[in-house]
Amino acid sequence: MSAEKQSQFRREEEEIAKGANAMEDPERCSICLQPKTPNSPSNKCDQCLDKIDKVPTGFAFKVVEGQEDKEFECPICLCLIKGATELPCEHLMCGECLLHYEKGQTEKAEKEEPKKNPEFLCSVCMTPYKVQDKKFVKSTDRFIQNKIRVHCIQKDCPWIGSIKDYEVHVKKCDYGKMKCPYFELGCLNTFDAQNLPKHNAMNRQIHEALLLNVVNVLAKERLENRTLFENQNKTIERLEEGMDKLEVENKDLMNKYETQSNLLIKNTKEIESLKSENVNLNQMLQQQNDNVLNNHQKLQLLEKENPKDIEKTLHEQRKDVENLKTFAKTVGKLHGTLSDANVREKIQTHLYLYDKDYIENEKVKQWNDFVQQINTNEDFNGDCDYLQSMKNVVNHYQGTVYSKSWNTRLLQFALTINHGVIIGNHIKLCPHYIVEYISVINHNTYEDFNRTTQDMKWTKHSHGVASYSSIHQGSRCLNVAVRLPLWCENVYILHWDEEDKKLKMPLNGTKVSLKGDKRYCSPCAMLQIE
Repeated sequence: MSAEKQSQFRREEEEIAKGANAMEDPERCSICLQPKTPNSPSNKCDQCLDKIDKVPTGFAFKVVEGQEDKEFECPICLCLIKGATELPCEHLMCGECLLHYEKGQTEKAEKEEPKKNPEFLCSVCMTPYKVQDKKFVKSTDRFIQNKIRVHCIQKDCPWIGSIKDYEVHVKKCDYGKMKCPYFELGCLNTFDAQNLPKHNAMNRQIHEALLLNVVNVLAKERLENRTLFENQNKTIERLEEGMDKLEVENKDLMNKYETQSNLLIKNTKEIESLKSENVNLNQMLQQQNDNVLNNHQKLQLLEKENPKDIEKTLHEQRKDVENLKTFAKTVGKLHGTLSDANVREKIQTHLYLYDKDYIENEKVKQWNDFVQQINTNEDFNGDCDYLQSMKNVVNHYQGTVYSKSWNTRLLQFALTINHGVIIGNHIKLCPHYIVEYISVINHNTYEDFNRTTQDMKWTKHSHGVASYSSIHQGSRCLNVAVRLPLWCENVYILHWDEEDKKLKMPLNGTKVSLKGDKRYCSPCAMLQIE
């Protein structure tokens, strides 16, 4: 033999030896030689086991010697027949084995020729058959399961009985492989059921350690769950407090909306009233023009009559013309004042809110001079009806236009500013209750302000104003936190009836008594900063 062939034979023998060694390796699958799952009781890998499980078989028992079993052996799986099914050729096979065979033949036919009908042959005599011609033989299946005696599948088990009885035996067979009861906790051993007491005795400390570890894990999880539960309760409490705060803010917004709506309705009515008065004045002016024209015509007729009567009529007509001029001039001034948006919407009331500003304001002076001139003018106090009506109209507007009343001016100003915002050196606060005390604390920086007001009891109205209500000496107290401008030195709470009754507020949070006077906070609290 040549050296080359000897070398080739040697390599083939080495490869065969490697394959044989791999098959003997307990860590590899006996079929595909791939690594098995660690601690697996089988000598096959999971993939091969899955493939095997998908192929149906009969009863894989060893028949007791002395019994004839060949006629009850399935020619497909070579096991005792399960679900005995007879073909037209009278051969018996497992029902599941036939179904698996027919499924394979059907898939094969579809691949070769999609519309071709599959052909089914008996595995013994190769006689063709149709699926509808096979039949289940219940009596034979019952005989196999009840009369044929078989050995237990477990090695070394001495049990012998029928397949039907095996269903009872297998539940208590001492030779069956079982997992350790602590398998899920970490003990991965498998052994015969009869060796369970021995295994438990030998591994008692390990089992107790596994149990202790589980108890520690559960205790830790219980503590974590309790902490999580407490945190969730705190979160729920914060959310409930937030909801209460939102309800208060919503109520405040609704009140503000209602106030603004009422103010809008009032202004709308005033505008409609002014329009109506303007129409009436124009009608009156047109009527007077018509009267002048009629009088002029009458005058022309009277020129032809008595000169003395003409002179008298002329005097009256001149008087009427003068009254009309006065009326038209007054209407023009009144209309100019009332049509001013600042007067109609009261948006500049802060310019003449205080008496010292009221006296020096030019528009206020002009209005008051205008009213005084009308009240002192003899023409408005005479017998001219429309001039007297004009006088009454002007005096009616004197109560709301550039009003001399401190209460009216303060109310008009309060209606034009928002709650909790520093506007025109003033802050409007609307407590939900009549308060007996008030405190104000100023912060030098916004960081200090935000740090103080981050508590849930505070309600932030704007970037630099917050408040909350509390009980002090049995009475309600309005607590105010502010971040005032650097130029601010003093803060006062205004009295609604008298300007001189304003109270100076300390800026360190000291609670100041309002002396039982509700007019410091009703209808709202007005703070002046200077």
